[in-house]
Amino acid sequence: PGGARRLSRRMATTTPESSARRHRPLTSFPRLRLVREDRKDGKSRVFEAELLAYLAAPELWQLGAARTIRPAWIAYLTSEGAARAFTSNFRRGLKATADLQTYEIPRTAGHRWLTTRVRAGDVEAVVTTAYLPELFHLEPTFPDRPGARFLFAPPRWWLAAQAEELAEDFGDDAAGAAAGALFAAYLDRRTHLPLVNDLRFHLQLYRAAQEEPWLSRLGEDPDLFGDGLEAVGFDDVLAVDVGARDLNRFIRRQTAIFHQQEIQNGTHRIPADRRLLPDPGHAPEQLCFDFALA
Repeated sequence: PGGARRLSRRMATTTPESSARRHRPLTSFPRLRLVREDRKDGKSRVFEAELLAYLAAPELWQLGAARTIRPAWIAYLTSEGAARAFTSNFRRGLKATADLQTYEIPRTAGHRWLTTRVRAGDVEAVVTTAYLPELFHLEPTFPDRPGARFLFAPPRWWLAAQAEELAEDFGDDAAGAAAGALFAAYLDRRTHLPLVNDLRFHLQLYRAAQEEPWLSRLGEDPDLFGDGLEAVGFDDVLAVDVGARDLNRFIRRQTAIFHQQEIQNGTHRIPADRRLLPDPGHAPEQLCFDFALA
């Protein structure tokens, strides 16, 4: 608190030296700049942040006008004193620019906004994250919508922790098995078909899905793009957009393959109540929106 008050006092002064400190970047990330025109006196105010990462999936959620990116997920860093003003204007639908790109979050988009206090060097700072719950949350926002539409972006720390628990049984496939369990949990909540309660099946399902035309991978598909995601702690990012008929056909086919190949029963490490991740009440925490900066 004392440091925050000192920062506020420094930024409130108007000397050239303090002005230079005010606009000094906190990190080497791209500068995100937002300009608000004052209708009364014609003057403009400039608000700045540092763009940490963003993810856009125009096939799942509208991209917007040409050369305007409407991110499904975005995170930026500001000083503690500048956080409220920048976010307030960004949430109002004002456009921000960085590296010749324009970013916009419409007021009616339904993004959820989270803040995390961090230290950037010797300065108290704030990381703000905005994301679309309907694409990221484990529990579907619209449970009656047929098929599956979601972005799968597991954090590396979560995968590493789960892989450590599974290493004895899965060896080099432990991280894949952890990702497969989470991926299967997403599918489980978006289909009426029961999934085989076995991590080996979840791993098979996860790998097979990546060969399907309804799954896109960041860096390999022009309809799924972003920047900085690895730096802020995400593992491979996937986009799923599949109708109910194709999803059910896929699950039935993979179930048949699994039973044909199964020689002995596996060890069940998932609760037997068909809820593969049984705590839906803290979806943002499960999906690492309180991420650590790399």
